[in-house]
Amino acid sequence: MPYRFLTALLVALLTLPTLAQGEIDGLTVLGKGKPLTDKQSDSTLVLRGLVSMKSELFVSMTIQQYNKEVRFYMDRATWDELKQTLIKTRDQWEQLAPREFASKGRIKGYRIEDSQSTLGISIQGATKLDTRRLKFSLVSDTDKPQRVFVSLTEVQVEKLVEQLYKVDEFLRNHQNRTS
Repeated sequence: MPYRFLTALLVALLTLPTLAQGEIDGLTVLGKGKPLTDKQSDSTLVLRGLVSMKSELFVSMTIQQYNKEVRFYMDRATWDELKQTLIKTRDQWEQLAPREFASKGRIKGYRIEDSQSTLGISIQGATKLDTRRLKFSLVSDTDKPQRVFVSLTEVQVEKLVEQLYKVDEFLRNHQNRTS
């Protein structure tokens, strides 16, 4: 009897985090990072680890600004490339040139259901009025495109990199549970 109870409790505890997170565009949310807020533009950035019904792993970057929200979906290859870029950005913050990300161009996101967007990354240079910022902009690829952006300070970029590792942990934990 106690073994059945413990087994049921263990199963409940393992599935509870996944069930509690909900769904977005038909994908199950494995977990989300802490929101990063840009008070100047009244926008928020959130990263989420996601899994499809076919057990494909994805990451979404959501920017919410005013009453608009745009999601950028990444497969593992795009996610790994973005992580490397953001870690390098954090580590070389003071040396970043204003045109640092110009060679990358705009990155087309993965299409999930009818949702697809394009990501742009740029550096806003330091001025006497404000500090250097890393700017993310998302444009939805729909009939009526929406554009949102968020600008992060150096401290927020450091927090964003911490969130990268957190989302990786959600993805790894899911893979470990299903393998």
